[in-house]
Amino acid sequence: MNFSDIEKRLRLINKQKKDVTQHLFSNVDILNELMAEDPTWAYFIKSNFSLDDEIYIEDEEGSSEEYLEIKKIQENKKLIDNTFTTELEETIQQQNRYYEKINFNIGLLVNDKLYEIFKDVANITRLNLNSLQDSQNQMNLFIISNTYFEENPYYYKILDTSAWQNELINYIEILNQNSIPSIFYDYNNDTDFTNFIPIAEKCETILTNSRENKRRYESQFPDKNIIYVEYAVNPHIYNPIGKHYNKETLLFKGFWDRHDKIKTNNLYSIFQGVLNSEKKVAIIDEKFSNKDKRFYFPKKLVASTYNIENNDNKKINKGYDLVIAFNKQVESHDLIDESIYQALAMSNVVFTNYNPAINNKFPHVFIANSQFETTNMLQTLSEKDILDMQVEGLRNIMTNDNSFLRIEDLLCDLGLRSRVTSKRILVVGDSDKECIEAFNQQTLTNKKFVTWDDFTLESFNNSDFIAFFSKDFEYGAYYLEDLVNGFKYSDSDFICKSTNINTNYKYNREVESLYLAMFDSQTYSYETFLKYTPEQSIKGNGLFIDNTEWKKINRDIIINSGSHERELSVIVPIYNNGKYLMYKCFQSLKRSSIFNEMEILFVDDGSTDEETIRITNRIYRENKNVKLYRFNDGGSGSASRPRNKGLDLASCKYITYLDPDNEALNDGYAQLLYEIKEDESYDTVIGNIIRFDNKKAEINYYKYVHLHNQMGIIEHPFQLLKDTSLKVQSIQAMIIKRDLLVQNQLKMVESAAGQDTLFFQEVMTKAKKAKAINVNIHLYYAAVSNSVTNTISSRFYEKYYKVELERIKFLKKNNLFEIYLNEKFVFYFTNWYLKRLILIKEDDENEAIEIIKKIYDMYAPYIQIESSILRTFEKYSKAGENVKLMSFLREYFRRKTIVNKKIIKV
Repeated sequence: MNFSDIEKRLRLINKQKKDVTQHLFSNVDILNELMAEDPTWAYFIKSNFSLDDEIYIEDEEGSSEEYLEIKKIQENKKLIDNTFTTELEETIQQQNRYYEKINFNIGLLVNDKLYEIFKDVANITRLNLNSLQDSQNQMNLFIISNTYFEENPYYYKILDTSAWQNELINYIEILNQNSIPSIFYDYNNDTDFTNFIPIAEKCETILTNSRENKRRYESQFPDKNIIYVEYAVNPHIYNPIGKHYNKETLLFKGFWDRHDKIKTNNLYSIFQGVLNSEKKVAIIDEKFSNKDKRFYFPKKLVASTYNIENNDNKKINKGYDLVIAFNKQVESHDLIDESIYQALAMSNVVFTNYNPAINNKFPHVFIANSQFETTNMLQTLSEKDILDMQVEGLRNIMTNDNSFLRIEDLLCDLGLRSRVTSKRILVVGDSDKECIEAFNQQTLTNKKFVTWDDFTLESFNNSDFIAFFSKDFEYGAYYLEDLVNGFKYSDSDFICKSTNINTNYKYNREVESLYLAMFDSQTYSYETFLKYTPEQSIKGNGLFIDNTEWKKINRDIIINSGSHERELSVIVPIYNNGKYLMYKCFQSLKRSSIFNEMEILFVDDGSTDEETIRITNRIYRENKNVKLYRFNDGGSGSASRPRNKGLDLASCKYITYLDPDNEALNDGYAQLLYEIKEDESYDTVIGNIIRFDNKKAEINYYKYVHLHNQMGIIEHPFQLLKDTSLKVQSIQAMIIKRDLLVQNQLKMVESAAGQDTLFFQEVMTKAKKAKAINVNIHLYYAAVSNSVTNTISSRFYEKYYKVELERIKFLKKNNLFEIYLNEKFVFYFTNWYLKRLILIKEDDENEAIEIIKKIYDMYAPYIQIESSILRTFEKYSKAGENVKLMSFLREYFRRKTIVNKKIIKV
């Protein structure tokens, strides 16, 4: 069969596939199942029927007697029995051993949620509009929040009336006259910012958990104290104490809304992925009793719904390991739903929809971007993975986001309180090298190590908490931090690491091992520890926490370092992004069916962050297929040097790249590897990527190739590069023969940015034959806070200037310069260089403009396309009128944004 016949057959198959899909639209369950099980079908359906990547095809929920009968059966069911309910109530703490209640009188005019957060931290009085006048003399600080009015619609309506508004304003003015500070707390306000301007104006300070609103307030009130503050959790209420383990069911608390397509699409994708993994869902339906079919869950889920009226327990998460949360602020870089914080505090592994804030703050939270990935995540999660993620979430909240810390920071920032020194931790241990090294790597600060010989009454009296290290145990870096955190959410005499998962987060009366515990120094005497022997037991009111960050050393064990020849080298460039590496990049590689066939090369470009160094060392120690190379000079400024070094170190026939803050998808590397091994003539095989910024987008390289060859085969890669106007794809979505790179001496431009684009084009000029497949290979998180391409300074442009010097040589050498000038340059220069210039720091503006001008001057003599923005840039930059240039650019891109928004609405 010749090539023309193959093309005809493929067109016929494509038509038949479309016909089959049309029939399947009448059977929702089969179609959704097909899309979940095979991502290639999902992409086919999306591209041919103009559907979103994640779709929920509505069934006739609520229309059948069978549906209503199931709903009636579920109405009075309870998810947890009365015994567990009683246990959960007993886990509420009245106090803790780490923080003292702040002796400061604070009046709160807030909703239930904010009151719950802060009620245990200081002397809190909850106010309402009718009791304000009686409270003036009892307060040191007054906090009013928009949440109070949003929870009380009646008051919200009268907020606009002059009588009530004037009364509130007069009250705040009286407080100000009496030197009682007043704060307006703008909380989760993603609606009308201007509603509360008159009240906020009168308050001395404005708090907000939205950076966007902070900028607005700063513009409105340039002389006022505006503070950005993140959400916090009350550890007395939300903690893991009493946790039960259930890995087979995922809990969701919320409601369905057929009018909200973003929500239903995201949730249905996660639910379907859970069911495909053969796990169950338990749904606490907040609108179970609502008769409006708009709020009816899909037919296949109704038997999993429970009436919130019988299951409204804030701590019900403790009955589950895995939970589903929906973050309604899907595009926010700041706002994260409080249910996610609360779930992490209760030691849950969270699956949620994408939002930039979650991805930046909590890399360990699973972003469930498709049914297939949700299924893959659940099927490949080991018990150790689950436990590590539970502890990571709890650690994050108790160390950084508890309400005691938040109020103390606020009072210190306002000058109302001096900062309290953190608790003093004394560690007593053997004089062996192992104990001292374990102590030195601990993340906790304000700690002191003494040997048993130097353990004196004075050292004991100068401690708040005391722990003991033994040379027979290996202690992880977070060991002390986890023990200290246990005192933050419990009123315990001692905290123990557990030796059995079944005792995790359970109360106990006796210490199992002195060397796995931390003690409240005020509860025990110096002699208790000085005279301790293993035969004795130390008693008290204690708490077992988790069984991570320690292990007993078996000195007789022989490590088998057996290895076999691997097939794919995955090069991972690292620089100060350890948490992303662990929970994004490496977790996604572990989900691959070819994980054991991968040689994973960690090349650290010189990280200065201790956490990153700890994480890379830990992953290297625990995984035989991971190699680690570290530069020790503080970094080169880009991913090029570690990628080049990775190629030097690689021993496999095939190469790919994955950045630490991105994820591999859909077992895509396995599919690429299969294709390139099937036909030895391919020098590279390329897939698609998903890009998450504010929204989700697919960068589909396959469709460009498909226009030229329906089989996705690229007979002449260099010609395709020209035919597609130098179209590029992420180098993380391709597998390349190592020999192609080595023999052609293809290296990335070091200390540069944007070098991977040039590298892709170089590969395509040297490859003899290639193939594209219609599968999303990796997930690119474009809004990662510390990413090189999201950090705008003059150095950003210096790095791009370096790559431009090499780009222009490459283009001219390969006769591609004219194509680039006519079809790429104006768009790229405008939307990459000039657009980012308006985000640069003011101090860097002049230097950045000079660098951009040097880039422009390389191409200026050859530009023939008329462009008003380039003409204006050239005029102002040559004249040195940088202020006028910046003013022009801000207005130009402001208008462009408005136009784009109008187009989207249309």
